[in-house]
Amino acid sequence: MRIAIVLASILLLMVPVIGIACGGDDTTTEGSGNDTTTGGLLSPEWVNAQVAGDTVSIATSEVTSGRQLHFKISTDEGDRTYMAYQLNGETYVRANVCPPCRSIGFSREGDELICDNCGTVFNALTGDGMSGACRNYPKARVDTQTDGDSMTMSLLGLLNAYEDTQEAGWP
Repeated sequence: MRIAIVLASILLLMVPVIGIACGGDDTTTEGSGNDTTTGGLLSPEWVNAQVAGDTVSIATSEVTSGRQLHFKISTDEGDRTYMAYQLNGETYVRANVCPPCRSIGFSREGDELICDNCGTVFNALTGDGMSGACRNYPKARVDTQTDGDSMTMSLLGLLNAYEDTQEAGWP
């Protein structure tokens, strides 16, 4: 009986700790998806990328919408995922992978990218890790060009950025 009371007491003491460790804070507010000025959390939205030869494109209107976008391309080695967003009037495309925790999802809050799995924070302007367990795996950037209604990227540039993000530190 005494052991049961001790175990119950330990369990009651651990419940608040577990809630805090698992992100039990309900104060996070979701952004509208279109507001990049208030710093609200922008959850990712998947869009389709078009691959034609060695060029990958997504609609310019999708990129300029103010949303945090994710897209993937299929390769012989499997799908490769990427994120696209605008910040301070500039477009960014980065590898969308967090190798140690195996996440393929990042939300953005202001100028920070936040891993949806482990919570590691990266600088959205530079791709550098700022805090968290996976911060040593910076998010490599891909060069983009706007061509009318499409934002285009080199397939090789995307694949290189993905591979660069798989290794700790910058190449």
